[in-house]
Amino acid sequence: MKGRILVVDDDEAVRLVLGGLLEQDGHHVERARSGRDALARIVPASIDVVLTDVRMPGMSGMELLERVRAEHPEVPVVMLTAHGSVPLAVEAMRAGATDFLTKPFEREEVLRAIAKAMALVAHDERAEDLYFRLVVVPVDVPALRDRRSDIRVLARAFFVRARAAHGREDWRLDDDALDVLAAMPWPGNVRELQNAIERLVILGDGPTLDARAVGRVLGTTDAASDLRSRVREAERGALIEVLESTDNRAQAARVLGISRRTLYNKLEEHGLL
Repeated sequence: MKGRILVVDDDEAVRLVLGGLLEQDGHHVERARSGRDALARIVPASIDVVLTDVRMPGMSGMELLERVRAEHPEVPVVMLTAHGSVPLAVEAMRAGATDFLTKPFEREEVLRAIAKAMALVAHDERAEDLYFRLVVVPVDVPALRDRRSDIRVLARAFFVRARAAHGREDWRLDDDALDVLAAMPWPGNVRELQNAIERLVILGDGPTLDARAVGRVLGTTDAASDLRSRVREAERGALIEVLESTDNRAQAARVLGISRRTLYNKLEEHGLL
């Protein structure tokens, strides 16, 4: 499916390159040098997808994203970020971007992102959209196994985007599932994690995806998933037992050898407040 694409970038060379490859693929391309210029073109040009750089003078790409989402919610926005801008890309997805690309970009990555956005606009092409590989940040940073804290952040962001793309906005990924994901080796780095989250949303049994769901869909060892679940069950059982055998939470905290704040956090975590 071909559409009318608005390319927004203050760099004329980037506008020419992106516009040229999209036109070669059969799309009609409009070009804008600023966010304000872009807003003025969306309605008159009947734009189907906006492809915008993040960092621009005046109205930034993030501001443009917010305006498009507020004034033209039916128009998907694909963001173009500088190399290695992972936090900014995550922020863009949370703000409603359909996808993000990074500079330097590959021709096929751009075409895939636009095709994916066009499939989301045309709901009859939703099945085809399931097979598109999501575009991710080029990996020349430390491997995910060396950045365990990043796995949770990226997994949550990819999950929010995947559940929205597949009409499962009420689904959630619980802490047990995130623990299992954070413990996995991810030899394929960010791209493998992103595709794994997509499979989890497509094949998982919602609305809550836990450690067992991760193990079943992604093929992690049942022993690892079961162990995490059993540890949590044992911890919850111990909390209940101590609470029932003591007069108050202060006494319970002393029996457990933890602070009252830690006890409160554990009770909240296990739904015992």
